[in-house]
Amino acid sequence: MSLTPMNAMEEEHRRMSLKQPLAPVQETKRMSLKPTAMEGRGAAKSVSQKLDSKKRRTSRAMAMRRDFLINRRNTGGDLPETPDPEEILDAEVLFSRLQKMFIAAEEDDRTGLNIDEFKEAMHKTVGRHNTKEEIEVLFMKVDANCDGVVDWEEYVTYNLLEYKEKALMIEMLRKKPFPNETREIDSRHRDIIVKIMFFPNVRKTCETGTKTCFTSGKYVTLSKEGLLGIWSLNMRNLKYYNANHFQNRNTQPWFTDMVVMYNVNMLALTSTDRDIIIFDLAGKKFTMRYNVTGFENCITAMDYWVSPNDLNTALLLFGDTAGSVSVIRFDSILRGGLFGATGGKKNTCKRVSFPEVMKGFVLGVRAQKISNIHGDWVNKVQYLPDIDCFLSSCQSPQTALFFGDFAGKKTRVYFKVNKGVLSFDYSHSLNIIVTGGMDYMLRVWNPYVNNKAIVLLKGHTKPVNHVIINENRNQVISIDKGRSIRVFELRDQTCLQHISGRMVKLDTFPVSAVFFNAAMRTMLIAANQIVMLENREEEEGFSETMSHNKPVVAAMYSKVFGSVVSACQDSVVSVWDTNSGDKLMQFVNAHSTIERGVEIPVEITALCFDYNGRRLVTGARNGTVHVWNFNNGSLMQNFALPDSSDVTGIVCTKHRIYVSGWGKTVYIYVDGGGEEHRKNWKMQHKEDILSIAYFPPNMIVTGSYDGDIIVWSRETGQVYCRLNAFVSVKPITEGGKVRRKSSVKNETNIQATQSEVDDDDESGAKWQKGKAKLSRAGLLNNFKASDLEKFLPEGLLEEEEGCKHPLLQALDPHSFHSDSDSEFSRNEYDKVCKSYESAVEKIIFLDTREPLQKDTAIIVTSGAEGWIRFWSMHHEGGLIGQFNAAHRLGESVFTIKSDTNDSYLFTGDTEGYIKIWDIRDYCKSKKMNSAERKAHYDFLRRKFTFFRAESYQESKQLYTVPAYLKNVFASRPPPESSDPKRTLKYPMLVNSFRAHIRSIHSVDYVTDRELLITGSADCSIRIWTVNGQYIGTFGGEKWPTLPNIVTNEYFLSQIPNDIRRAGSARTLKVMHGGKLPMWQSAISIVKNRGVERLKKQFDHLQDVAIEVIDARDSEGTSNILGKSYKKKMRHRMPPTLPKFIETPGTVAVYHTLPFVDLSPVEALTDTMKEIQARRAMNMALNKLRGIKPKKPEVPAIIQLFNKIVNKQGPPVQRFRTSRIKKVADKYQGPLSARGRRQKESRPNSKASSNNVQPEIKVDEARDESHADLSESFDEDENPCDKRASSGVVHFVLR
Repeated sequence: MSLTPMNAMEEEHRRMSLKQPLAPVQETKRMSLKPTAMEGRGAAKSVSQKLDSKKRRTSRAMAMRRDFLINRRNTGGDLPETPDPEEILDAEVLFSRLQKMFIAAEEDDRTGLNIDEFKEAMHKTVGRHNTKEEIEVLFMKVDANCDGVVDWEEYVTYNLLEYKEKALMIEMLRKKPFPNETREIDSRHRDIIVKIMFFPNVRKTCETGTKTCFTSGKYVTLSKEGLLGIWSLNMRNLKYYNANHFQNRNTQPWFTDMVVMYNVNMLALTSTDRDIIIFDLAGKKFTMRYNVTGFENCITAMDYWVSPNDLNTALLLFGDTAGSVSVIRFDSILRGGLFGATGGKKNTCKRVSFPEVMKGFVLGVRAQKISNIHGDWVNKVQYLPDIDCFLSSCQSPQTALFFGDFAGKKTRVYFKVNKGVLSFDYSHSLNIIVTGGMDYMLRVWNPYVNNKAIVLLKGHTKPVNHVIINENRNQVISIDKGRSIRVFELRDQTCLQHISGRMVKLDTFPVSAVFFNAAMRTMLIAANQIVMLENREEEEGFSETMSHNKPVVAAMYSKVFGSVVSACQDSVVSVWDTNSGDKLMQFVNAHSTIERGVEIPVEITALCFDYNGRRLVTGARNGTVHVWNFNNGSLMQNFALPDSSDVTGIVCTKHRIYVSGWGKTVYIYVDGGGEEHRKNWKMQHKEDILSIAYFPPNMIVTGSYDGDIIVWSRETGQVYCRLNAFVSVKPITEGGKVRRKSSVKNETNIQATQSEVDDDDESGAKWQKGKAKLSRAGLLNNFKASDLEKFLPEGLLEEEEGCKHPLLQALDPHSFHSDSDSEFSRNEYDKVCKSYESAVEKIIFLDTREPLQKDTAIIVTSGAEGWIRFWSMHHEGGLIGQFNAAHRLGESVFTIKSDTNDSYLFTGDTEGYIKIWDIRDYCKSKKMNSAERKAHYDFLRRKFTFFRAESYQESKQLYTVPAYLKNVFASRPPPESSDPKRTLKYPMLVNSFRAHIRSIHSVDYVTDRELLITGSADCSIRIWTVNGQYIGTFGGEKWPTLPNIVTNEYFLSQIPNDIRRAGSARTLKVMHGGKLPMWQSAISIVKNRGVERLKKQFDHLQDVAIEVIDARDSEGTSNILGKSYKKKMRHRMPPTLPKFIETPGTVAVYHTLPFVDLSPVEALTDTMKEIQARRAMNMALNKLRGIKPKKPEVPAIIQLFNKIVNKQGPPVQRFRTSRIKKVADKYQGPLSARGRRQKESRPNSKASSNNVQPEIKVDEARDESHADLSESFDEDENPCDKRASSGVVHFVLR
């Protein structure tokens, strides 16, 4: 635990509380010291305080002595040592001793205490129970200016500032109950809304019988004119009703209040007609059921209560304009209705007289009334079921709040409040009453103490007309007539949240109705409109944990204090504990500006630690630079750039601060000095400076937007050289000339500057540009190469690889008339990349490498298009190696970091991927031998899961480009001037995983603990192991205390929610430590069920299925236990599904179906002819054998469909025939049939010519379908009905 004065005092008080006596000790009587007139009241107070302090110390000493004697008497053996009298001293005495030690050091002509003296002083006073390491950390926090001594003023200032910033941090970290903005609800209400209620659903349960659910139901609103609205939970209107049933009157009543009678599904409304109207909402109807009349005065407030154990028991409480309060009790509300049956007719309304109810004429209903309780009309009533009492309020000062019962068993109490009470609320669990009135204050009362309020809550500037107690969170919600909303915390009586009335988007009317749903944490506010305040909390497991409210600029690890310091674009700096993830310190508005009297934060753009790592230096977008003691948030120094340009880079040396930005100039400030000591170097960059780095002892490097990397002398500001991959691979001198090798005459991979380009190069560039345009237009296809060679210079017709870039098509006017996938020439591609894709985003130094080796790179740069380049500072060095570290084409790498040994390079791209590259032998003159390389490979396999998954072998070339990278970046090569044939080489990729879903802005690596810290634009800062296992997100849930070195054994098996949704299989495998338990379980289930199903369907797969099952069984066997061995499984197998029952009416569902590609078939092939011939032969044989063809089985649903379609229609009207026609038909019918058969059997008939002898069958008994069809025929039709079915001709005779 880090030692701070706050923690020391808390620890001291805790230790003192543990040493309190078991029983109160007899104290001496207080001495009565009367001060003289000259001393005054302050002297008497100081004397009494000193005596109280002395008496407390004496009582504690006596208690310690008594505990010692009791322990001695009980043990009877070896006695503990006598407690040190210093242990019983309180924190005040200890701090006074510490102050004397500081004062003694100043009297000895010393500026303060050094670290050894500070340790000794702390051990003797407040730091007796802390370790030396904790006291050393405290000394470094206080001694932020690094002068080696701490005086009393520094120590006290540090304490005060730490308390202040921590108090502000705790206040800001408090969760706000509601959002600051309201949501407007469209409605048809045009008059003042008098009440908003919630209609809950009543569910049946096994335990209590019924349960009222306040998370499901509907809202009900009532306006003054009688318009009643029904709303869903998300305030979507369901229905509007008009509660005013007397619209034919000249004067319309005003509705004053409403209650929900949810146990009978009814609503009770009151109006200025001095009655209570009860409406029934059953069956989505709105029917008036009861009309209670006979009231002497108008009812102004109502309350309704239902017994949670018995829904038959209910109570309706109401107050009127005369100050009286009445109650109606229902005992059998579900059996016979509220006031009995309403009659046999529908939509009837029963009129009930309240005086008759009070006399007991209505069965199951009792009524009582207490008259003239208040001197003014009643504005609110509330029933207290736990004590069977009620509360009522009015605006009369003498009878502001009444507390009593109807039975008269308890004493009736009045709470007197100046100017009366406008609203109140009671909490049974907290046992308090909160009132609000005209004096702008909230009063918290004890229900049994009415003479004085126990707490006064101030903050409102207008009368408070609505008060609500949130028991779940010990909060009070209040709203005044200015629509200002305040939420007070009852624990410490502070205001948690204040929502200005301007944010509540209502008209000029005051708030007339409020409802707070504690279960849904939603509040509805209404005047003539409705607004909604809802606390939308995402479900646990799906919410995204954020460390800052805005994108993270950087997150850095402090080696001195072991904490993480981060900053975001909202100008907020936070300090985090690495071991637990807690926020230790936060200060806001690190950079700000004043506009119209309002402080507006300015975005932080750069930050770094000072030379000793004890202070933080930040730069902002307005050109200001601030130096902070980040442990307590104190501003120690501030600067401002003269041109007010954006600060993009800051580095610190021992006594200097170097700042660069969009002003293209490097400014130098003196640490501890002012603006008068500012210097600046000569402007050498042509574009904005984006990054800066320091290489001790005497080198500063800056990188700009155009790709220039300038190496400066730290002392003099002289330029050593300039590096640019788009100009040359060699260093460029100050005069603009490239340093060439003297031994090589023809150097093809070095380009000269623009002044040294000759005419041939210019003509070649023009030809390449023209050739590209001709090729895109398709004109080169008409010429042969031999014809073009006669007119073109040599070498210009050589084949060059085509390049693609989206900017080429956007800038080329001919791209709109050509194919979108056309390729451009290499020269065009290089020019576009040099102009737009050459920015240097980050520069780092490899400090452990030899700086003067020609083949050893010590500068690493990253930037646009994801290219990482390694540079040597030797005059014959330059660009040695380059590779693309982006995960996809077109992504950039914003940040890079190396470990302290320069063995690994960590890169983060704009897609959120972290890649770790092994650079131990990359661009280095001294390389490992074969034995060391083999041992290094084995070490990487054990350390990195990704390296094992990729199956890197020793025989693999170390610097060859991987195949998948070749395919991805083939169309986006590096510039031709960078000599890619020599410099393009990839180091080994040992780890790759997706850490964020948005771009990564910062990567830091803790070498001694093997931790990786990433900050992203998704506002989160996450901590990982070097193997890629997720530990946690700062600002989220705490993680277990980390060991000193986090290895692969420290595995929490956690994955961020966003990565779980968007991460690839490889990323999930890396985070799981090389295991895919879910995938393996899913694949095994699919295999098991698939093999069993295939085994049942196909006989030829039986052997294969048996082999697969045997192989599966062999995995779970043991040489010792045999088949009795059962392998442990992390996941339970799913239960077996019931067998699928197939019926003729069901449709079989298949997961997969075998299929083959269809091929076109001719109209009638030989195969089809053969099939038709065989089919005809089979049909003829079946006829000869007398085999009847089977009727096709029709599914049940088809039979039902035919039965419905072929349903018999109405009977056809038949006419009576004459007796002569009946006799003729009787004798002529058989003769005509016999003659017809003889005519058809003649050899020259049509049937014999076709050589087909049809089978003639007379159906004597017709089936149902034939009967249905034949009965519908008319008698005038042909008596022979001929139909064909299943290839047989049927003749049905009538």
